[in-house]
Amino acid sequence: MIKKSMCSLLIIMLGIVLIGGAIASAKYPEKPITMIVMYGPGGNSDIFARTLAPGLEEYLGVDIVVKNVDGGGGALGFNEAYTAKPDGYTVTIPNNALFTLEGMGYVGFGYEDFDMLARIVLEDYTLTVNADAPWDDFDDFVKDVKANPGTYTIASSGVGSSSDIVAKVLLDQLGLDMDIIPYDGGTGPLTAVMGKHVDACVNSPGEVISAVEGGDVKTLAILGEERNHLLPDVPTLEQIGYDFAVNQWRGIGTPAGVSEEVKEIWAEAIEHAVNSPEFIDIIEEQWGSTISTAYGEELDDFVERMANIFIPYAREAVQN
Repeated sequence: MIKKSMCSLLIIMLGIVLIGGAIASAKYPEKPITMIVMYGPGGNSDIFARTLAPGLEEYLGVDIVVKNVDGGGGALGFNEAYTAKPDGYTVTIPNNALFTLEGMGYVGFGYEDFDMLARIVLEDYTLTVNADAPWDDFDDFVKDVKANPGTYTIASSGVGSSSDIVAKVLLDQLGLDMDIIPYDGGTGPLTAVMGKHVDACVNSPGEVISAVEGGDVKTLAILGEERNHLLPDVPTLEQIGYDFAVNQWRGIGTPAGVSEEVKEIWAEAIEHAVNSPEFIDIIEEQWGSTISTAYGEELDDFVERMANIFIPYAREAVQN
């Protein structure tokens, strides 16, 4: 009888140990996490990921392996993330390109195939022209373009890029007739404006600030919701009286199906990482972007609003 009782006790204790071991092994995270950047090394998404990673590693206690998967305007990188297991060990950097790729039909997935864990950064778009251009402000620009339809050109960073779609939305909503000239990458449009090959371009404050300070170009408007501290004297379109505001953004996303526990852990890790002095310096002081975290319902509403802007215009861009 005693032997049976001892045996039962041992079995119970072994069960407790096994259950405890299973619980311990299920703790997240317990191995390195892969962060897929959809572009090559050195670009803004790559810098963003590598600047954010140390703070995430410090909080999560595992390595963040930044993996560059370039090609197709972000399609290859997003696809690799989309096909990964939704266990929280593969994440990517969603931005407006996710919507434009879907709208143009270049990928077999949509933004709803991802769980957005966080919005981290908001980046402004600007409307910039050559310093010798005849427009003193955005109103002058609009009046002249409307008076001379089809005469002027505006540059973007490639067909279907977020700046390309922003240019299309801007022209459409303001009733402006300009030819959009696509260039390869963010520096091409600015270089074209500086060389007077095009009349205007859509860029970020960080991309144009050196040329503005050098007297080569002037920015007529910020296309986002608030003034940018790199260009404090430049008004937003809403401040001028136009009902228009759109931002680029960067965040963290995973293939759909990740657990609520993983989402909560990432939210905590991100809040820790964005308070890093190095991250703040690069994102806000050097880029002129805004650290603006959003999670849950606020994030869902933001993503839906951006999708409703970018997907239809991207679809229209292909049809035309």
